[in-house]
Amino acid sequence: MYHRSFSQQNIKHISKRINSLLDLANIRYKIGEVGEFTLWKPNLDAKFLNYAKNVYKEMYNNDPQILSVHAVLECGVFKNKCPDLEIITLGPTIEACHSPDEKLNIQSVQHSWDFLIALLKQIE
Repeated sequence: MYHRSFSQQNIKHISKRINSLLDLANIRYKIGEVGEFTLWKPNLDAKFLNYAKNVYKEMYNNDPQILSVHAVLECGVFKNKCPDLEIITLGPTIEACHSPDEKLNIQSVQHSWDFLIALLKQIE
């Protein structure tokens, strides 16, 4: 399990709390190191994000929903290698991610695809 946060300190805090709860419940567990993803903090003032927001607004005549979530761990790997890289992520609507109740909103797949194609076509 990868704990997710924008801060390494928060990840360590979460790990300690989970370990304490397992200990209190007298649950036996084993923790193994499998590596870690580099953290990255979204830059909500990035030029590319603003560019993408403008493309979205032109297409759909409204502002996109911008969220910062602890997902897309691979972006931290790219950001670590290229610190000046501006990163945005986009995708379809997924509910109950990584659970047996996970659901994908099919209409949002087409919506995301159309936006991605338009964004790529307009990049100079």
